[in-house]
Amino acid sequence: MVVDLRPLPVPLTELPLAEKSSGAWRIGATMPVYTGGRIQHTVEAAEQAVAAAQRDVARTVQDVRLNAAEAYANVLRASRLLAVAESSVQTLATHERDVSGLHRQGLVALNDVLAVQVALANATQDRIRVDNALQMARAAYNRQLGRALDAVVTLDEVTALEIGESLEHATERALANRAELQALDHQTQALRLQADAARGAERPQVAVSAGYNHVQNRYLAREGTWSVLLGVQWNLFDGGLARHQAGALNAKADAAADMRRDAQSQIALQVRNAWLAVRESRSRIDTAQAALAQADENVRVARDRYQSGVGTNTEVLDAETLRVRSQSNHFSAVYDNVVAVMRLRRSVGDL
Repeated sequence: MVVDLRPLPVPLTELPLAEKSSGAWRIGATMPVYTGGRIQHTVEAAEQAVAAAQRDVARTVQDVRLNAAEAYANVLRASRLLAVAESSVQTLATHERDVSGLHRQGLVALNDVLAVQVALANATQDRIRVDNALQMARAAYNRQLGRALDAVVTLDEVTALEIGESLEHATERALANRAELQALDHQTQALRLQADAARGAERPQVAVSAGYNHVQNRYLAREGTWSVLLGVQWNLFDGGLARHQAGALNAKADAAADMRRDAQSQIALQVRNAWLAVRESRSRIDTAQAALAQADENVRVARDRYQSGVGTNTEVLDAETLRVRSQSNHFSAVYDNVVAVMRLRRSVGDL
């Protein structure tokens, strides 16, 4: 009996696992469940930063308004001073004709003619300078309004203003209203929240992820599958990175708080200076107003005395100089008052 010990042949069987060409796609979403406050504090910090930026915009708007108000007052001031300079030229020109006539008659010395001619030349130069200052003031005003620098400027006249509140009340309102202080408050809070968000990285981060996977493969029982995962990530040691980042942000917040305290002192000083400037300008207006009529009468009397032969030419020229100075002081006081009131409103924060 012969036994054949060779292995029996096994038939080959193919088990395909995938198609030769196929595609796959996945759609999913991840939702954080717990981040240690990192996301919430980051969102709140961004909101505080937006609020700070909005207060900066409000501050800029008030600065633009103040600049426009000052430019407005400068145009009116230059216009008034030009009128004073022109009246001085006219007055001295008339006096020069009178003195020249008296000199031709042999009633006055040549020195009187020369003195009034010098005074007239000086007054003419002053008028030229003031006229140039007016043109520059108009150009500056047009620039504030975003217009062509040579645009025609026609402005309504303004009057002197009164202080409507005490210094203490104005200071209290400034500390409550100023956009700069509010912006620093928001910046400080934003930095504190950013520090809290940085510390949140030290805590566990938990998230839920869900998705649908689809593989194009006819050899699979199901081409599409759903999945839901719960993930936890906790960085147990980061070398102190999160702690130091939070410390740096808190240090910046402390610096912003210090800046706010310094800004409070500066604002209180601004309010005081503006309030005192308004009060000073009001006193100057009252004094200058009383001197206007006296200065005009002094010129009239001095000219009458000179033409009657009992006064001197120097008295007339001095009287005209005093008249010009009195009118200039009056208009300067009026527009200084207007500017001071605008600066007071700006320092209080309600311009």
